[in-house]
Amino acid sequence: MTSHIISAQNISMEVSADEVEVGEAFLVTYNIDGNAKDFKLPELKDFKTYESGKSTNVSIINGKMSRSTGYNITFIPLKKGTFDIPPGTAIFKDKEVKSSGFTIKVVENGNKSAFGGGNTTQNNQNPDAPSNNWKENILLIAQADKNQMYVGEQVTITYKLLRRIDYQSMEIDKLPVFNGFLSEEMEIPSDKTEGTMEYKGKKYYYQAFRKVALFATQAGKQTIDPLSARGVILTEDEDPFFGSSSFFGSSFFTNTTPLQVYISSNKLNIQVLPLPEENKPANFSGAVGQFDVSRNILSTQILQDQSSILEINITGNGNIKNIIAPKIQTGSLVDIYDPEIKDDFRKRGDIYGGSRKFTYAIVPKSTGNTTIPEDNFVYFDPKQKQYITKHLPEINLTILPKSVDTHSDSGEAELHTNIKDQLTESKNKSLVPIAISACSVLLLFSLVLIVRKKKKEKNKQKEDIIAWPDMSQYQGKEKYAVLGQSVRENVKKALQTNVISDSELLSQITDHDVREKLSFILHSCDRAAYSPMEVIAVDELEKLAKDIFPGIKKEGENV
Repeated sequence: MTSHIISAQNISMEVSADEVEVGEAFLVTYNIDGNAKDFKLPELKDFKTYESGKSTNVSIINGKMSRSTGYNITFIPLKKGTFDIPPGTAIFKDKEVKSSGFTIKVVENGNKSAFGGGNTTQNNQNPDAPSNNWKENILLIAQADKNQMYVGEQVTITYKLLRRIDYQSMEIDKLPVFNGFLSEEMEIPSDKTEGTMEYKGKKYYYQAFRKVALFATQAGKQTIDPLSARGVILTEDEDPFFGSSSFFGSSFFTNTTPLQVYISSNKLNIQVLPLPEENKPANFSGAVGQFDVSRNILSTQILQDQSSILEINITGNGNIKNIIAPKIQTGSLVDIYDPEIKDDFRKRGDIYGGSRKFTYAIVPKSTGNTTIPEDNFVYFDPKQKQYITKHLPEINLTILPKSVDTHSDSGEAELHTNIKDQLTESKNKSLVPIAISACSVLLLFSLVLIVRKKKKEKNKQKEDIIAWPDMSQYQGKEKYAVLGQSVRENVKKALQTNVISDSELLSQITDHDVREKLSFILHSCDRAAYSPMEVIAVDELEKLAKDIFPGIKKEGENV
């Protein structure tokens, strides 16, 4: 199998093969410079085609960012022959541009030439030596920590790249869609990102690049589709004197040949069991995992013109995001408002969890004694296979009369009297213009002080926001994770928001160019931190982040 690149105007095209067998998939990547859109291929009756993912490629040179979009199209030929594939089209700057076409030769199964990438005889004498079939030497695998689970229970999927040969590049081409599951991306501890392992009786070097916690939303047999990737591997030419290379090494005279490949992980089948109906409490709201719960109130004695705070804190393992706010029942003496929710998620390791805190404001309406009744928090523990009830005791409240500050009242009355006397006295004096002038000067002076104070506070706030980490304290992939987290926190401070997801964060940025660059920075940091894929150097990403930061602002804010 060979790969060749053809260019036309703003579209370059890379074809992964020039000869394939009937039914054998090959990949064509159309790279379009700039912000092109509406890429289309003509209808092809002799091929099945489907989009295998779209990628955005960005380069930064001397602080200038350029962009291209890659459309990855998988072709599957339906019959033999030599076919001329017509150009694809896209819209660029309101004009239609076309790629070049290409020619592909399709042969019957087993008739592909050696140059076209046909299979060679496998050498199984040494289980630690790479075979001559590259498909056995570089693999994508998906591993689940369980194949049977309850609705709402966590199953963890880890994706690994297994290899017995070297590669020049490898990038994710198509991510699976987790139908029937809620998903949370997990962090992989640095000591578990790479190593050696056995798989189907052979020894491989592995790189764990993605871990996902899934929570089933419905019972039944669920299928997790494959993850696919494409890249360039280095196939070894056998040494005529010393034979095949050894595992993870090569002889002195070994040559390597680059080869573009397309690989996919295995499918996973998960059996999801329904939650048992037997002994299910009436107030079960869907929490599955292992949890602790506490309920605390700031003060049980509340003045009628004040308020108090009630907190319910739930911690543990499971999908914390699925836990809904408990309903608080009270009498007619107080109002309790919908809670503020604060989450602290734990994503590092194998178990997803953390805490979710609900903070309720309690506002009295009249004096007297009232009670927040006892309550129960119920969850299903899949390890014990039973429902667990955590008891929350009742809380007795006393609502006291409003506080009276007599000193404050007399002071306010005295101030009103003095002002009235001064106004009466001023009617009989001829110094009214002077008084007005003096007032104007005082007012102007006050405004200057206020402006200076606000400017000082704003500058102080800017200083607090721009808190970039010292990257020299971190190593390797950790640098990207730290930079990504720092960028997110700084943007939240600049926008004065507490949103969780990147999409919500980006939606609050008004400047389109700033939003695009920020999205690129966050995506690149995540991609480098949690996968083996190659991205732009961390110092370039940090420089770009610092350059765009002054342009991050809220709607209507002037920078």
